[in-house]
Amino acid sequence: MPKYIAKHSIGLFMPGDEIKGLDAKRIQALLASKAIEEYVEPVDEQQEDDHSVQLAELTAKNAELNAMLLQLTTERDALRVENAELKIKVESFVIPVPDALNETPFEPLPLAENQQGTVQESVPKEVQPEVAVSKPKGRPPKAQTETVTKIE
Repeated sequence: MPKYIAKHSIGLFMPGDEIKGLDAKRIQALLASKAIEEYVEPVDEQQEDDHSVQLAELTAKNAELNAMLLQLTTERDALRVENAELKIKVESFVIPVPDALNETPFEPLPLAENQQGTVQESVPKEVQPEVAVSKPKGRPPKAQTETVTKIE
C-alpha cells in the first residue's frame, strides 16, 4: 500500500506527516486537490556518485599497483642476472682441494677393555709404551699382586 504525505495542514495532519486512517475516497479527493502527495523514496544520487568516485579511486589504485608490479619485475630480473654473474665470479675464486687429502678418511680409534673391565679408548702403538706383566713364581701372597715393569 502506498504511503501519502500531507503538503498542507489537513485536520490533525501537519505538513510532512504520513496520512493514516483515511478511506480511499478521501485520499482520492485530497490527491485531486493536491493537499497530499504519494510518498516516493528519494533516489540516492549521492550513493551513485559515491560508487562512481569509489570506482575511479580503485581504478587509479589498480593502475598504480600494476606500475609497481612492472617495476619490481624488472628489478627482480636484473638482480637475477647480477646473481648469476656473481656466482660465476665466485666459482673462479674457489681452489680445488687435492685428492691426496681426501684419500684417508678419518676413522675413530677402536675401544678396548682394560683390566678393570671398563671400556677405554685405545692408543696407537706408536704412542703407547710397552708394558710387560710378570707374575711371581711360587705361592702367591694373600692378596694377589702383579709386578709391572716398563720396557723402554
